[in-house]
Amino acid sequence: MTRQFKKIFFFHRKFDIAPNFVCVKKLITTHSSRRDSEICLLFRVIKITSMKLVVKVLFIFILSVFAINGQSQSITGIWKTIDDTDNIEKSHIEIYEDGGKYFGKVIKLLEGASVYTCEKCKGEKKDKSLINMVILESLEKENQAWRNGHILDPATGKIYQCNVELESNDKLKLRGYIGLPAFGRTQYWYRVNE
Repeated sequence: MTRQFKKIFFFHRKFDIAPNFVCVKKLITTHSSRRDSEICLLFRVIKITSMKLVVKVLFIFILSVFAINGQSQSITGIWKTIDDTDNIEKSHIEIYEDGGKYFGKVIKLLEGASVYTCEKCKGEKKDKSLINMVILESLEKENQAWRNGHILDPATGKIYQCNVELESNDKLKLRGYIGLPAFGRTQYWYRVNE
């Protein structure tokens, strides 16, 4: 056997590819040159290797798509809020599901927080501590977004309609508005990985 032919057999063993000896046998029995049989075997190896590689790549791609979709569909968890007016971190909000709808409550106030009680709120939330207060209510999942919810701005006591979308698994876009979403404010919240 020539040096190239030995390399091909080593390649077969290393990558667990079953060689197709029919091509080699046919060429040898018809008194072809060794070079022809080596070339024939090399093409078989390339063909088999290419097919296996394509199958492996497709399998990995399909698994990654399912993994990404599975992760990106959940807004539940703890999120760090950043005020859209001064870009200061204010609080940690826990978003949870209850009865098919999504809610968010304040679980921690950060150093940048300027409001600790809801002095301007109306009703049962007036003058209550923000800790454990539900400020995000009744979001409904629609495809890749959560809509028709309400959010409380504790600084003003006003309640806005809101929609939520995931920009990535760790970045949430929240749009608060009155009437039409075009006339509102957008905040970005970031997932807290504890």
